[in-house]
Amino acid sequence: YTQEEKNYLNWLMGGDEEYREHMEEQEEEEDR
Repeated sequence: YTQEEKNYLNWLMGGDEEYREHMEEQEEEEDR
């Protein structure tokens, strides 16, 4: 995702903590 898309998704989810953690886990998997 671009930063703008992330901001939009965070807004959609109300900045939900679990959602952010899930996104971070996906990014870590992509880096491997």
